[in-house]
Amino acid sequence: MSDSFSEGEGRYRAILQAVADAVISCDTEGVIDSWNSGAESLYGYTAGEAIGNPIGIIMPWEFISSYDERIKAAVAGEISGIFEAKRLTKDKLTVSVSINVSRIIDAQGNVIGLAAVHRDVSSQKLAEKGRRDLAVVEERNRLAREIHDTLAQSLTLMVLRMGFAGEAMASDPAAARAELESIAILATECVEEVRRSVWDLQPQALDSSGLVEAVQNEVKRLHLNNIDGALRVSGAEIVAMDPRNRSAALRVIQEALNNVIKHSKAKTASVFLGFDPEELCITVADNGIGFDHPGRQVGSPSGGGFGLTSMQERARLIGGSVQVQSTLGQGTTVNVCIPYRSA
Repeated sequence: MSDSFSEGEGRYRAILQAVADAVISCDTEGVIDSWNSGAESLYGYTAGEAIGNPIGIIMPWEFISSYDERIKAAVAGEISGIFEAKRLTKDKLTVSVSINVSRIIDAQGNVIGLAAVHRDVSSQKLAEKGRRDLAVVEERNRLAREIHDTLAQSLTLMVLRMGFAGEAMASDPAAARAELESIAILATECVEEVRRSVWDLQPQALDSSGLVEAVQNEVKRLHLNNIDGALRVSGAEIVAMDPRNRSAALRVIQEALNNVIKHSKAKTASVFLGFDPEELCITVADNGIGFDHPGRQVGSPSGGGFGLTSMQERARLIGGSVQVQSTLGQGTTVNVCIPYRSA
């Protein structure tokens, strides 16, 4: 062996030891033949403990039975590139890792082994789980506020009015019937509210219709409530939107239109969808009563509702934004930006 070759080999090994990620190589049978300091830090085995043992020592038990097949598939080139997986440390703790595996080929073109870089992504996974858990909590809070603002108040009112109808049944049957008819209308509104909330929890409905068609269906609700509604679309959904972002876009539109129907007293309203290169721009405008307090929340003329808060939460969770402009007696405009991909 020449001095230059020895020097190159030593430099190569020094570089491997300096890499923070775990760098592991094995032969075509899956027996470990190199194990750098990053691998020692990640998995807890020293190089002396790992080299000469099968790569299966870091495999979760459920993968052991298919261990040989996985090695053969990787050697054949069927498993390559970057993927995420679970692996075990020496202390039998499970870690989430990103693995970039490639084949080692000699000068004659023969596959002589596998090399892989393992990166610990456990903290990233925990952060993602934390964000998902937070989203769940915020969604539950939103639903609780929505139920309080709509169903709970409506049902309480129905109970009171049923009591009035019962008292009037003997003394004034006509008034009792009128009260019961009014209760029936209120009950129908509650049913529609429940249906809307259930649909709101099932964004998979978008999968069969697409965002534009789903928004068209929402605009039809305006007509059913004697509001002249219109939808205008600029561009097309060329960039595939993340399902979560697309669902958030539709839910924000639903919330904005719900505010128009319930609180604006508008005669006309419009929805604009602008498909820009990097984001979806949404505008919901009405010619209703508006409001003049800059801190007031959309959703109730008294400022006690949760419409704006709900919309802002939805947009914030996926890196979007909501801006509301309103003037007393001149209507309200809601401008929303939703990125195609979450930040």
